[in-house]
Amino acid sequence: MQEFEIPRHELEVLRVSLDSYQGRTFVNLRIYRCEHEGDGEYKATKRGITVAPEQWELFKKGINELTVPPPRIGKDEKIEVTHEAG
Repeated sequence: MQEFEIPRHELEVLRVSLDSYQGRTFVNLRIYRCEHEGDGEYKATKRGITVAPEQWELFKKGINELTVPPPRIGKDEKIEVTHEAG
């Protein structure tokens, strides 16, 4: 199984993995949580999605088209969002 993790904070990670079920392969994006700080054992939560192979290219295209806001925005700051015609 192929997988990687993206840390969310010290008790949670987003685990992205290739999983198989009934002979089909899926991309699984799921939040895992560590119940006891320091033990390193993460358990899957209900929060997540599974992407079917036939949806994968569309999913990647959509992710690549997202515009990500700056990492930190102050409480009184605003983001101006513009949409390009096309």
